[in-house]
Amino acid sequence: MIQKSVSINILHISYQKISSTRGETLIAQETSNQQQAQLTPVEPDLPVFPKEVPSLPIPDDKPETKPEEKPALAPEQNKQVLRILMRSLLENSASRYPFFVNTSDKLIINPRNFQPSKFTFYANFGFDLDKFAPSNAFQKEQFSDPLIKSANISIYPNDEQFYWVLDGNRVVIETQGNHLNFSYQGNSYQQKLRQFAQISTAFFGVQTVFAFPTALTDSVGSNKLNDLNVTIAGAEIVLPPGVQLPDNASFNLNITGSDGSLFQKLIPLANAPKATTDQLLGGGALSGNLDARNAPKFFQGFPTVNLQPLLNNGVKLEAGSIIPRENLLAAGLTLGDFFTNQGYSFKAPITSLPGIKTLQVNQINNNDLFEVLSNPFLTKEQRDFHYLNSLSWSNLGQQSPEVTTSSILSPQNQAWYRYTLSRSYNRTLLQYDPEKIRLNYLNVFANPGLSVTTAQWQDTDLNQTTNASLGLILGSAFSVINPGNLNASINEAKEQFNTVKTLATLKTKATSQQRRQMNERLNNTLSYSNTNSSLAQVSGSYTFSGNITSDSSLLLQLRTGIYQRSVQFIEQIIQPWTDETPVVIDSVSLDDLGPMFSNIPKTNANAPQTITYTFLQAKTSDGQVLFDKSFVFDNNFDSLFTAASIIGGGKIFDINFSRLQLSTSRQREIETSSYTGNLYLPAVEFVISGSIDNLSYSLSTGMWFNLFPNSVPMIDNNLGKLNPNATGESSLGGMLKFATKADFRNTFYDKNQQWSTIIVNSPFLSLTYNNNPNRLNLSSLSIGNVFQFVKPDFNITLYPVLNCSPQILNPDVQSTSLGDISTFLLFNFSHKSGFNFNTSFSFGNQEPSYQIESTYDVFKDKELGTVIIGPYYSTYSTATKGFESQLKDPNYGMIFRYASANSGLVMNSRLGKSEDGFRGDMNLELKF
Repeated sequence: MIQKSVSINILHISYQKISSTRGETLIAQETSNQQQAQLTPVEPDLPVFPKEVPSLPIPDDKPETKPEEKPALAPEQNKQVLRILMRSLLENSASRYPFFVNTSDKLIINPRNFQPSKFTFYANFGFDLDKFAPSNAFQKEQFSDPLIKSANISIYPNDEQFYWVLDGNRVVIETQGNHLNFSYQGNSYQQKLRQFAQISTAFFGVQTVFAFPTALTDSVGSNKLNDLNVTIAGAEIVLPPGVQLPDNASFNLNITGSDGSLFQKLIPLANAPKATTDQLLGGGALSGNLDARNAPKFFQGFPTVNLQPLLNNGVKLEAGSIIPRENLLAAGLTLGDFFTNQGYSFKAPITSLPGIKTLQVNQINNNDLFEVLSNPFLTKEQRDFHYLNSLSWSNLGQQSPEVTTSSILSPQNQAWYRYTLSRSYNRTLLQYDPEKIRLNYLNVFANPGLSVTTAQWQDTDLNQTTNASLGLILGSAFSVINPGNLNASINEAKEQFNTVKTLATLKTKATSQQRRQMNERLNNTLSYSNTNSSLAQVSGSYTFSGNITSDSSLLLQLRTGIYQRSVQFIEQIIQPWTDETPVVIDSVSLDDLGPMFSNIPKTNANAPQTITYTFLQAKTSDGQVLFDKSFVFDNNFDSLFTAASIIGGGKIFDINFSRLQLSTSRQREIETSSYTGNLYLPAVEFVISGSIDNLSYSLSTGMWFNLFPNSVPMIDNNLGKLNPNATGESSLGGMLKFATKADFRNTFYDKNQQWSTIIVNSPFLSLTYNNNPNRLNLSSLSIGNVFQFVKPDFNITLYPVLNCSPQILNPDVQSTSLGDISTFLLFNFSHKSGFNFNTSFSFGNQEPSYQIESTYDVFKDKELGTVIIGPYYSTYSTATKGFESQLKDPNYGMIFRYASANSGLVMNSRLGKSEDGFRGDMNLELKF
């Protein structure tokens, strides 16, 4: 036969046990809650890993034929026996209806673990064992996840847990506990940089000289020297080390004369005569010993510009020498603004013009050029001084600043943790209507405490400590709330306990089956309301209207606590630029010019191969060509020769290219800080939750506020919208969460009226909204269905979910995932023999990923406990770098689980490896 009924089992993390009337037990495999987030720049491309996995449905109990029995205590029984009985009754209620026995704070207090007759100490530790080798999928450097991700410790003293039944169908429940939480909050990064900015200005100098030997003047005649049209050109090639000049290299001359005529000539370098100055013969006072008629004559190819004022005040022409500003002004140079170049100018006088000159003192209008060309015995300082007035110096202008950045302190990463200490005080009054099938629920839950955000107690963030602590302190207001006759009922119950009175009996028209249905509906409504709250931790709640019947429920609650937001903050502290440093000679490159008509040794040790070329043509006005020669100088020629068909000793031509660069600089320091992680903000929330037949719903809305919206650990002034990688926060915000689900259950019975098959479908819809969305805090919509097929020997669960963050719910948010639909699919098979198989798939706006695992109860003993082992394979890994970020990282390994017989010790671990290192996590529960 088939009986249709409604399942009102609430969704929760792990599967519950199912017992048939034949005593058969099914244990379903716990399915991991695989939540992910994304890093820097952080982008939420989460697959929809559900936070809740449905419990297995439990068939309705048969109506009882025996009347309900109340605990009977003989007058002679002492108070201690009564206390033991009371704790037993409290635990029995907690095992069936955990959420109205002990209210959850969503962080530390897990009502399902509350077993007051067995344990007073509860601890849960989460360890992350991942180690990432260099060049892993997340970053180039190796790193490890924080070893301890979270730790929860709760202590429930025996004397502070209370359960009593009073006259008037009243049930009083009081629980008190002390709680400590330690959890990872985020990661900060700091780096200190120094920026060095330099501006420079360069002088480029060129000069070429052709000597006219006596043989030429004799052939031309001195009266024709003023009737010459001279064409001159020069060029330089500097080859990098190891590079050879091609055999077909040539110079192509295109010169337009003053009369508009075009002179063109192509001269292959291979055909040009070579010349060298590496000869041992010197010139000495060559020109000084000659009279004007016999003195050599030469052609000066370029005008000269005087930069000698740069060497005033004893400045040496060498790299590193400081040049006073007055020297620059005397040389005609004015540097402009450091960053804009505004105000720059260069005006230097021309000291001589090109032309045919006589190589004698006071005969060429520039005695500095005379000294350079004729005197081989000048000292370096003398030669440098004359050199600065022997070339045609051009200024290349003030260059834009060149900025280089270097690190002055190695980057510092800090992991930040939040420590929470609170004390819970939970007061509950259940009152069953004596005439109607109705239950009134009144509850006040106070969980005030303090929160500290710190980096291993080396640095403590007072702003985040204040924000989170304020959210916890708000819960202290509920300690003094005394609605109706709540405190009076509790005091009355304690008085009866102290005087060793017996517990009263419930006297209602509702049967015990109907009372259980109301209790179960209340428990499920509280659990559903807790699951769909927007708060990350509850510091206090007041349920001021709780009306429950066997087929409906309605709860109105006011809650305070902490709201969690994910952020990525960036701050830059930029120091002002320092004053400009003195102008220095940055580099000097002076080629040798002269002496002429004499040969002196020249050394170019380890210099790059430099090839200089010069060309000179002289012809009269009637077109007679008197001189037409081109020469190539190579500083690496091994042979010494002068291939010039002009009579005369020593060097008869020369060309020079020189460069002088001046610079000044400024610097500043920049400190960059970033934080990726969570904020915990004080919040107030109003919740409406309830159920009608097989439909459950919950609507929570509230507001949060942030006393320090621009501050996170290590950051006091967030750049926000000024940096595209940063998120901005406001001082005030609102949130809303709506969820609804329907449970459709078909139960099939065999001929003995024992259930044989249960089929459940639970479609659901969830909306999460906040009025301050960003790419890390998106408003989203989820829809899905939970399908369960249960037999006495096995069960199957199929859990598909679709999730979307539409643009209409997230205006002004720049995210590539908006509007995309993410899909999550979970499949579970569990057999009573201990075999379990789980697999999950996720795909949508990211690369598809999946995970497969299979476990088996290899050892099971009533006294020693249960050992579960099995393999797993996953296509992804998560790394904690502020958030849990998921990237492709195939890994595989083994699952090891152990649960002691009394559940006092539970260990769940996953150990594996990938190409990028060890993978593992472990969760440890201790109760005693």
